Amino acid sequence: MQNKSKILICAYACQPHRGSEPGVGWNMVSELANNSQYKYLVATRSYYKTYIEKETIPDNLEFFYYELPQIFIRLKERFNLLRIYYYLWMLGAYIKLRKQKNSFYIIHHLTFVNDWLPSLFVLFKTKYNHFIWGPIGSHSRVNSIFLNSRKEKVIEKIRIFLQTFYRTFDPFFMICKKQSSKIIGINNNVKNKLKLKHKLQHKFISFPAIALSQKQIDEAIYQAKKKRISKETFNIISVGRLMYIKNFHFTISVFAEFLKSIPENEKEKIILTIIGEGSQKNALIEKCKTLNIYKNVQFLGNIPQKEVMNYFSKANVFLFPTLESAGFVILEAMVNFLPVLALNTGGPKQFLKEETENQLVEYDNRMSKMEIINSMASKLKKLYNNSDLINKIGLVNHNEIVNNYTWDKKAKKVISIYNSLK
Repeated sequence: MQNKSKILICAYACQPHRGSEPGVGWNMVSELANNSQYKYLVATRSYYKTYIEKETIPDNLEFFYYELPQIFIRLKERFNLLRIYYYLWMLGAYIKLRKQKNSFYIIHHLTFVNDWLPSLFVLFKTKYNHFIWGPIGSHSRVNSIFLNSRKEKVIEKIRIFLQTFYRTFDPFFMICKKQSSKIIGINNNVKNKLKLKHKLQHKFISFPAIALSQKQIDEAIYQAKKKRISKETFNIISVGRLMYIKNFHFTISVFAEFLKSIPENEKEKIILTIIGEGSQKNALIEKCKTLNIYKNVQFLGNIPQKEVMNYFSKANVFLFPTLESAGFVILEAMVNFLPVLALNTGGPKQFLKEETENQLVEYDNRMSKMEIINSMASKLKKLYNNSDLINKIGLVNHNEIVNNYTWDKKAKKVISIYNSLK
């Protein structure tokens, strides 16, 4: 007889006070434990143990730490073999846990948030328990007009090939689709990528993987009360790794076109702040110099999260034409009362529900890249000329996060799924 209160969670990435995958892992498991009486065992990497043990752990939350031998870690770091390491880690963790002969009523794969590699924790599935796969997702195919070099085009083709290969030929991927009681996609595009047969589509539900904590919301409100927008400066901010999927070349092109429309005596007060590091940094700096806008752009590199939030609180607009399917920084900008200028695709589209005509740039394959750049630059100019509109959109965005994208609300959604399987 299965103990219906015991849940095993696979959270390969799980670290407090972090964004991205580790943030999804930690925030979700801690909120799940705080919001229900289920007993959770979370399998995660030994790497995160020292960070987790500094936190207050609820009584109904335990961790199982596992790591592959050091030689695998060195190979992963030297040859960028993260996905292979992840695959082997799941297999090793499964074998180790299986030896403990624990039984679980629900097995939940939480991280990685990945819809083209399977979860080997599906091997725990029996006819007496349930397997939940997700949230899972991935970046959609990038439109070639946003790829700036042959190298980027090759990388994109390899990325799509690998995703298609695993979804088509990995037997564990097929097992995950068939054996899952529920599949949680970060958006409805995931269902199309999985190519679920009609009889399996009832398993699929959709909601984003990311959210913010109440502490982050409270801090944003506190900073907003102190905020005094200076008419002497106009601060535009963009945050993320400087890589092609984030589309920073496009960001700089938009900013350059926007500056062309500004009177010379006003240009000095306009600053674009770019926070993040990455392989494109030098090329982006050179582009700013070529476009003669370098004095209006500051590259801050990687800075502590608290400082990032400080820059958000002082900004007027968040400029983020990303090509990815998610991103914590979008939520962080929104909760800090900022308008978000983005493309009508991927992550921003699923979070920006109101004032979309002033924030999202529509485009299709008939448009040239320059037309899309000009469209976004004109929206930026509209915001520059209308501080009341900035305040209006900022409040709408903040309320969207408060009402729909907190970890507490997300955990309650997952718990309702658990309860439905009893």
